[in-house]
Amino acid sequence: MTDCDTMKQIITGEVLWGVALWILVLRGAVAGLRNVRLVLPPVVRAGTSTTLLCQFDMEGAPLYSVTWYRGTRAFYRFVPRNRPPKQVFPFPGISVDVESSSEYQVSLRRVPLHLAGAFSCEVSADAPSFTTVTVSDNLTVLEFPDTRPTVEIESDFYIEGEPLVVNCTTLPISFQSTLTFYVNNEAATSNLVTSWPGGATLRFTPQRYNFSRRGEMRLKCILSVMGQYHVSSRSVAIWLHTNTTEEFPVLAAAAVSCNHFLQLELNLFTICFLTVANSLDLL
Repeated sequence: MTDCDTMKQIITGEVLWGVALWILVLRGAVAGLRNVRLVLPPVVRAGTSTTLLCQFDMEGAPLYSVTWYRGTRAFYRFVPRNRPPKQVFPFPGISVDVESSSEYQVSLRRVPLHLAGAFSCEVSADAPSFTTVTVSDNLTVLEFPDTRPTVEIESDFYIEGEPLVVNCTTLPISFQSTLTFYVNNEAATSNLVTSWPGGATLRFTPQRYNFSRRGEMRLKCILSVMGQYHVSSRSVAIWLHTNTTEEFPVLAAAAVSCNHFLQLELNLFTICFLTVANSLDLL
């Protein structure tokens, strides 16, 4: 074998090795990191806890690390080869619940109002691909009072056939909010409600079926903030005012029983009077 043939074999072997190495790299890339997605809650109420999700598919490739950022500053990292795998970096206002956090999520305690803004999740695959994908989204943090909305009515009694006006008031909120009225735990249709800054008004004419057998109807309103947080007013009772008890068997039965009792008392009194009068020769 000549030196030329030997050189050809060396070159051929190096080329084949290089091709094999690139095939391994390409296989790692094809089977590597995919579908990285950041899932944040639509809104977080200031002072409450929340969980941020980072979803991804390694498709058989090894995971190197997952790092979370607020803005450009890291505050949590998960490296499976480390012991322990979880690492928290100091960040003003961020309190990580380490026990509830993992490679797929990070849990935050007592989220402050100023933490609203851009959050990012960076996922890195290990050899041979070393692929890194970063996804970002904005977290909305809101603050609103714990005060319940208030239901206001003119009277606890309703005269049949009259229109009923119910007001619901709440403290002003800068975020998107809605007030929903409930009649006996059934939501009132929107065409009966007029909204105004700090409250809403329900106008309708109740029917007999809106009242229970004993003549009671209950009203309340619920404040919903950005479709996530709901605060209910107290439930208010309205009683049907009527001159007859025919429509309410319970009330009618009670009235009959009461009249019967009074008649028995009157008869007993009459008998006692006559007995005493006869014994005294008053009659």
